[in-house]
Amino acid sequence: MSARDLERKIAAYNVRKRWAREIIQLQHRLHGRLVVPTHRGMKEGVPQHHLSRLERFNDRDITEDQRQIMREISRRKKALGSQSPIHLDKKDIGRLEKQMVKDREWLRKHMISRRENGLKPSHPDFNDAVSRCEKEHSDQFKTIANRYKNAMRQLEPDDPGAANIEKLRK
Repeated sequence: MSARDLERKIAAYNVRKRWAREIIQLQHRLHGRLVVPTHRGMKEGVPQHHLSRLERFNDRDITEDQRQIMREISRRKKALGSQSPIHLDKKDIGRLEKQMVKDREWLRKHMISRRENGLKPSHPDFNDAVSRCEKEHSDQFKTIANRYKNAMRQLEPDDPGAANIEKLRK
């Protein structure tokens, strides 16, 4: 496994689940069954008058519509495949965890605290907190934060909150 594989962008858990759900909906639409999401899952055979204009299936341009759907399915599958976690061996997991620990400590050191985050302009420490907060928007901070988030998404692929760096804030 190369270092480039470990540094590639990994989509968040809920984004990957949404893409998979949309692929299923598009496949059903391609095969002529209309599927709409409900709060309990998928529901087929909903009367056309219950759907919004965007959810209605257009029968007039069936071949062009099918081509469009197939392109969309292909695009979503490609995105899902390229931004999903990959299987790591123990050596790669160790390397990733070691880098993640360094990144976590660096982020904790450079993030403003929760107390500083809620200061009012009249507070004497407000200007210091603003100058420290500006560092959170630097390119270096963003690079390390993204690397940390991707490592967390790789190590904990089924945890939607694993990549939340707000947990690191003191």
